[in-house]
Amino acid sequence: DARWLIEKEVRRYLQDVEGYTEVETPVLQPLYGGTNARPFTTHMNALDCDFYLRIAPELYLKRLIVGGYERIFEIARNFRNEGIDHTHQPEFTMIEWYEAYADYQRIMDITEGLFKHLSQKLHGKLTLQVGTHEIDLSGTWPRITMKNALRKFVQIDLDAMDDDALKKELSSRNVEVAGSFSRGKAIFALFDHTVPPQLIQPTWIIDYPKEVSPLSKQHRLEPDFVERFEGYIGGKEICDGWSEITDGIEQRKRFDVEQQHMREGDEEAQPLDEEFIEAMEYGMPPLGGIGIGI
Repeated sequence: DARWLIEKEVRRYLQDVEGYTEVETPVLQPLYGGTNARPFTTHMNALDCDFYLRIAPELYLKRLIVGGYERIFEIARNFRNEGIDHTHQPEFTMIEWYEAYADYQRIMDITEGLFKHLSQKLHGKLTLQVGTHEIDLSGTWPRITMKNALRKFVQIDLDAMDDDALKKELSSRNVEVAGSFSRGKAIFALFDHTVPPQLIQPTWIIDYPKEVSPLSKQHRLEPDFVERFEGYIGGKEICDGWSEITDGIEQRKRFDVEQQHMREGDEEAQPLDEEFIEAMEYGMPPLGGIGIGI
């Protein structure tokens, strides 16, 4: 009953309050992309070729933005061929939405509004129980950079650490980096293994390393970081979004880095999608987007 109400009210909020259009995009895709995950593979007899079940609708939703749709969302069934635990299922539903002429700050604003709307419709109030914690969704949620979060919650000062010091920090905490070492991947791995359990009340973590964010736009002030955010409630990541790359040349460079990660053994790296880059080159407006598991 709660799930049905959530999907209904997500639609109401995005369509009626924010003026979005609901769309559907392909589940069977010749190339997977839109996040870092291993895909399921299947075979289409009619064309005698392999296809992938989508891991995210992102790259097709962005094609629609190029085609002139300015505010779109999809409630999408996704398939990721990886682990099962309390917060992960290989087959799951998520919502993604994209807005032209928006950046990551605007998308965070909409998302805060959506969560507050859902809480009011489900519970009649802006507080909810998550495990033993009472969560308060009211007010403006803090937005903390990843660098500052590491400093604040685990006393790791990245500005004072070179790569060797980072490697020592990783090994002392038994944290491994997928594939080869890079500073960005190390920063993200350290954050991911130390900070989230301490993010109980609603918190935005913003400004992620470029190497772990192949679809996110370079930060306007920090060249090694991107304008990406994740929302945390009850110690768990609940959504992930960013200001989008709109430059085909920059997107190709990011995909090339992903290819290198793939060659080095990272099974979750994304393949190069020439058709997506071509769509981008026709002209993609500035935009922001987000994905949230339902």
